[in-house]
Amino acid sequence: MIHTFLHSGVFRFLLLPFVFVCSAMSAFDAFAPKETTVLKRASVEITEVEKDICTGEESDDLLYAKGIIFSEQDILTDTNRVWISPDDTTMLFPEYRFCVQDLYVKNKDTLTGYYVHPRLISVVGVVLEICKEYEALTGRAAQIRINSVVRSVSYNRRVGGVRNSEHLEPLGHAVDIRFAYGKNSTHYNWHFKTSINLRNKNMDKLIAAGARSFGFYPWGIHFGVRDRPAPRRYHKGIGYAIWDKSRKT
Repeated sequence: MIHTFLHSGVFRFLLLPFVFVCSAMSAFDAFAPKETTVLKRASVEITEVEKDICTGEESDDLLYAKGIIFSEQDILTDTNRVWISPDDTTMLFPEYRFCVQDLYVKNKDTLTGYYVHPRLISVVGVVLEICKEYEALTGRAAQIRINSVVRSVSYNRRVGGVRNSEHLEPLGHAVDIRFAYGKNSTHYNWHFKTSINLRNKNMDKLIAAGARSFGFYPWGIHFGVRDRPAPRRYHKGIGYAIWDKSRKT
């Protein structure tokens, strides 16, 4: 009897409204706008350069520092260095109007100038290039602010930097970069973080320029160029470190 009913015209007639509703819902889904991910604003907005510039820093990835002490004499015998001073207007990247003095950050430190590793300048150039490409693609203006480059031992201790920081004098191996205020800041942080995590062409450029460490924070990103003798991660055969403090717990 059940078999006869399922094949009867009455059953098919009763089934028609259900089929119509399902078809309509499928058609609606096809034309409905897709859900988009809304990027949250950074939870911390920097109002002064010296705030939050190194909280945590490389403390999550100190394998490279164990047993390795870079003495001042060892570093200063290396001629592979560039002097950064506040009054040097020599253009490093004319297309972005970025000059030597843009890499000088005093904060509340006592340094009147400092040496940086040349790879650091190359990495800054790639960051500017990536920002320009992203700006052209999205129409979101990029504003670059250098938070920290080189710190004296006393100032590093005062702001809570790790003992063997890449920022320490006499030779800087790191730069902390903060992007534009407001929503664009979040978008640029997200763009760099995604590029590095996915290891796409932007990551290729950063590694090729000499980047060896990446730290994510609510205010921006730390880029380091010191080689890692005991890296946990590799990209195209080159070791690098990464840590993420962009979300407050």
